[in-house]
Amino acid sequence: MSITQETLHLIVNPVSGHGKGVEFVSQTIVPILEHLSISHQIYTTTSPGDAGNIGKKILLSSQNEGTVRVGIVGGDGTFHEFMEGECVSDGQVRWEVILFPHGTANALYSSLFPPALTPSPLQSHQALIETLPSPSHSEETLYSLLSLFSYLAKTLPVYLPITQTTLSSPTGAVEQLCSHVVLSTSLHAAILEDSEKLRESHPGTERFKIAAQQNASKLFYASVTLQSQSNLGVEQWDPRKGDWGLPYTIKNTTQPSQREITIEGPFSYFLTTSTVDRLEPQFVISPLTSSNQHEYQGYLYITIIRPLRDRFISQAQPEDRKDKLAKRAFEVVGQAYSNGNHVNLTLSEEDELRSFGLENKGKGEPVVEVFRCDSFEWIPTNDQRKVEGLDSGNERLVCADGALHTIPQGGSAKVKLEDKKNGKNFYVFA
Repeated sequence: MSITQETLHLIVNPVSGHGKGVEFVSQTIVPILEHLSISHQIYTTTSPGDAGNIGKKILLSSQNEGTVRVGIVGGDGTFHEFMEGECVSDGQVRWEVILFPHGTANALYSSLFPPALTPSPLQSHQALIETLPSPSHSEETLYSLLSLFSYLAKTLPVYLPITQTTLSSPTGAVEQLCSHVVLSTSLHAAILEDSEKLRESHPGTERFKIAAQQNASKLFYASVTLQSQSNLGVEQWDPRKGDWGLPYTIKNTTQPSQREITIEGPFSYFLTTSTVDRLEPQFVISPLTSSNQHEYQGYLYITIIRPLRDRFISQAQPEDRKDKLAKRAFEVVGQAYSNGNHVNLTLSEEDELRSFGLENKGKGEPVVEVFRCDSFEWIPTNDQRKVEGLDSGNERLVCADGALHTIPQGGSAKVKLEDKKNGKNFYVFA
């Protein structure tokens, strides 16, 4: 069969999420495409990484030029495999992607179409919906078709920033990673590592909570250098003002901006994203990223927790620190389920019976430090000055869209946004 640029290529992961992707394609997507006389080709993945191999075949069939439209029936991991395979295309093709959320968490889809806001986009497509075959009219099914509706309505797709990570070693060897949802270390990466061991027994999102309990009382020793080439320099979110400004480390200087700052650990949480505000439909871990969804600004949004800044933990007795660190971690990160309210929490300035409670937009410094910049370097320090009573985690572990990698001993991870290439690369219908 001769494949043209007008063909919609559907990449289906049959085991993603609850394993219903193939059924969804045959019962919902194909009837819609046939009803609208849209040419399509279906590809089914057969092994891990196969989405990237399929993408390469599509690229060759499309003669390495022009616009190619692809539908991803799977989750963030399937899209990651596809994207990682296409990072070698060097911007020759403009990939326009339709998302069908059939993964476990569907972070990108949930960020582009927040569940609480779905009535509005559904209403805007009501005329189109009424023309479709009736099996696609359930509320759950309609929600999963919002990206397709945007494509059918000829809405311009939005640019999808890609994060490039280089893992380097003292010997000069490097490993290149691409990610489109999240790049993390510390607790988030540790949770992903342990959650994979629980996938068979706990296939749903509950496995992440179990893994969190196993890692919430660990410290991760590293330093990170944030960099920005903009005139504003590196910026930090100030919940007391509800605005971006100079990082707290330099606010008392006369410098109008700071293009490079170094933050010393230990850390309990470190996560960066440029595209999503949530990792699950209701887990809004990076709410400040939402302003970047439909207008490319070129920022990495970095969410950091350094627990020893909190006297509730640092001034606790050694035998109590592990329990207190875990308690605080769940208290703070749990606020991500309240529409990202964790970024509004501040450290109490009062020493009332040494309770060291948290405040909402109080006068103290933020509990969660949120920065935006355009690149950074994470350097594991393997600090031997451990904090008594607290375990240390693997600070060399890196998570890129759920795929785990390890920084070589003595090496680092350098992270930056890929340059936007004259309208080429990845775009998503949103």
